[in-house]
Parts: sequence; structure tokens; C-alpha cells
Amino acid sequence: MDEKNILSPEQIEEKRVALEEKHNTPIKVFCFMVEGRQVIGYTKEAPRITKMRAFDKMIISITEACEILLDAMLIKDASDPLILTDDKIYLSACMECQGVLLPYSNTLKKN
Repeated sequence: MDEKNILSPEQIEEKRVALEEKHNTPIKVFCFMVEGRQVIGYTKEAPRITKMRAFDKMIISITEACEILLDAMLIKDASDPLILTDDKIYLSACMECQGVLLPYSNTLKKN
């Protein structure tokens, strides 16, 4: 892929905003450069029950937990199809979802 086919940050943001309007929910973006090709994924928030399942699964396997989240969060028709077909990209995309599994820390600790 040459540079003229690479989306600018502004173009990526425009698409993200359009997807937010279409899906009526906050949308997050991840972007990888793989051998000169830009791979972009757009994700929406996972339902609470899916987050709970993934959180429980995290005890056994963080990658399987992240896979549960990616499958629920990825907007497939707006994202690069390589995310679902290339193993390295798929695993990288799964790990992008890991932040959903990190709940807030209690800042008021009792001594």
C-alpha cells in the first residue's frame, strides 16, 4: 500500500464520528501498520454481560477473554477484514480490547 491509500488521522476521526452517529454509542479506534499497510479497527462498547463473561474468563486465559470482547466489540463492516483473517493482526486486535478488563482502582484504601 502506498502512502496515498493511508488514511490521515482526520479521516479516521471523521469515520469514527460517523460510526458513533450511526450506532448511537461511543466508538474507539485502533490502527496498526503491517508491512506498509494500514489496518484500522473500529469498536463499540461491549454489553455488560459480555464484559462479565470476559472478566471471568480472564482467570483462565487473558487472550480468550480478549477474544470474547473483540468478537462483541468489533464493527466488522467498518473495520479492515485482515483483522479477522490474519493471526498476528487478530491477536493484536484482541489485546487492544484488554483495557475493558481493567476496572478502576480504589483510591481510598483503608490502612
